Amino acid sequence: TLSFHIVRDNLGGENSMRPFCKQFHVVDPFFCQCFSETSTDQIQGVFDSAISRQNFYWKEQNTRSTRSDGSRSSEYEANALDDSWPRPSNSTVFIDEAGLPGEKENRLVMKVLHKYLDDPEVAFVALSNHWFDAANTNRMLTVLRSPSTVGELEVLAKGVAKFSDENDGCAALTPDAETLLQDICQGYISVLEMQAEKAQTERKGQRF
Repeated sequence: TLSFHIVRDNLGGENSMRPFCKQFHVVDPFFCQCFSETSTDQIQGVFDSAISRQNFYWKEQNTRSTRSDGSRSSEYEANALDDSWPRPSNSTVFIDEAGLPGEKENRLVMKVLHKYLDDPEVAFVALSNHWFDAANTNRMLTVLRSPSTVGELEVLAKGVAKFSDENDGCAALTPDAETLLQDICQGYISVLEMQAEKAQTERKGQRF
């Protein structure tokens, strides 16, 4: 979830702080926080809102770049490959905890995604602790997140706390704060390892 927010905050089109990010479209997020009781209608409503907003963006872009006779304006042709030319926003549906609705009574809530993924009109990102079914995974790119290392957690913690090792305007960590941050990250890893070991031990004792 934090990663998505970082992407959203950095992809601001021509208003992005970093030159690299200026070449990408603005991300206009439509959030859907799932629970065990989330319904198909709720997910569909988020998608429909995003599609409606995206249609507005494209209509606005076409109006600005098209002459009254339907041909492209000279301004559009001159700036089509120019980084300074305003780029349209991309409506993006973000579904968090997408695996929760299917945990209760084996409800096929995410089946509603089929029509939006077969002929996509907006971008779509979902986070889940469970695999989607085959029908959905065949319609999307799935990225499996491996367990974080201590080093990765330290980078993340520094970013959250506005600290940095680079000269990018962020404050530098003091030695004491650096040591404390490393201990916190190592402690977090240790907790995860103990939970994984406990879960493995419980599975060994199950009867099937």
